[in-house]
Amino acid sequence: MAGQGLKEFLAEVGTKDLARSHRFEVIIGTPKCLNGVANTIVNAVLDTEIPVLNFSINDATKVLAGSKNTPENGNTQNISLMCEEAIFPGLMMGSKPYKYNNRVENRATFLDYNGESATFTFLCNSDWAVKKYFDTWMRKIVNPEKRYVLPYEDYTCQIELYSLNQKDEVTNKWIIEEAWPRSMAPASLAWSNTQFVRIPVTFTFRNWYQDQNIVQKGANFVGGLLGQQNALEGGSS
Repeated sequence: MAGQGLKEFLAEVGTKDLARSHRFEVIIGTPKCLNGVANTIVNAVLDTEIPVLNFSINDATKVLAGSKNTPENGNTQNISLMCEEAIFPGLMMGSKPYKYNNRVENRATFLDYNGESATFTFLCNSDWAVKKYFDTWMRKIVNPEKRYVLPYEDYTCQIELYSLNQKDEVTNKWIIEEAWPRSMAPASLAWSNTQFVRIPVTFTFRNWYQDQNIVQKGANFVGGLLGQQNALEGGSS
């Protein structure tokens, strides 16, 4: 009967809802160059208490050189919180034409991650901490004076992207491996513009994949419910 597809669609949407583009969360990891072993040792030394003098080395450091470098020693919680927009990378299959019985057919040859880049837009707070963080990160990758490039594993990190439902429950999770900021767009300032300052940052990466644990847990949960329902139906018959 005509119209059954519409009823099924409404039932599906009413039961499972649709994915909302504004319901997401981004967690950006910290590379070694910003929070590595060396910095951890330095922080531990700076926080060492001296009972005799009744002050810590860090107290003297604050007097001599201000506070510790927040972009290096802090975590990325606030940076991730300021992520307003995430353009998630897609997939593209490479192909090559093959002639078969006087016909030309395409065959898959490789898998491409759409340029292997993902762009995230961050809101900039009043102290410009977001821009400072990425400034520090990118200048750590390549020293602007000596042109020294860090080892690859020292400036890459993992980025996690979560999809949330209306109840802030995680419905899906994607992981971007070995990501690092390749470009940071200029920030536009103008008297005629009263909007917030936004910082688009483009990351390059090695690979991205869907975390099967989240999906598998959901499938197991639904499968468990269906199994219980089948058991009840079987017992009642």
